[in-house]
Amino acid sequence: MGFSDSQLPRLSFLNPQIFLSDVADIAAVFAFMSDDLAASPQEAVALIHRCPDLLLGSADHCLRPTLAFLRNLGIKNLNSPTSLNAHLLNLRVGKLQEKIRFLESLGLSREEARRVCARLPAIFGYSVENNLMPKFEFLTDVMGRTIEELKGFPQYFAFSLEKRILPRHLHLKERGVRVPLQRMLLWSDQRFYAKWK
Repeated sequence: MGFSDSQLPRLSFLNPQIFLSDVADIAAVFAFMSDDLAASPQEAVALIHRCPDLLLGSADHCLRPTLAFLRNLGIKNLNSPTSLNAHLLNLRVGKLQEKIRFLESLGLSREEARRVCARLPAIFGYSVENNLMPKFEFLTDVMGRTIEELKGFPQYFAFSLEKRILPRHLHLKERGVRVPLQRMLLWSDQRFYAKWK
């Protein structure tokens, strides 16, 4: 199917269950990659290399429903062999829906939650308890920001609370400065700290 000899040890180490899999099931995954995902043979190999668990997913019961859900959100180019795409394709629809329900619980409408996920698909891989909720609570309870700001800049969730959000918030607070989330977080350290010395 296009794997090189050098790729096989990693594949078998991370996913030894492939040796117990039916060849027809593995072939169905490659057929899904080609027919449904429109991935070239090289893209399919690269996606599986990034997430070997894809080989264990049922094309009919797991991969196709997930692909349909992601495309329905407006997420495109899922055949591009990135780690994010590989892991997104390996998620089950129930896990994807969990994140939408979480965003709705914060006060976003269903359509707004779907737009946030489409703009920041990496959110599907974040833990609600250990990542998303602490960041949301920090945003509203400590920073005094609103849900409207989050809707405008959902990439907020992509930044580290300890390494980026908290230090920059404290730096601005000490100086009595308040800036939009985008300026606060997107600027490089050099530009940010030079602007507000």
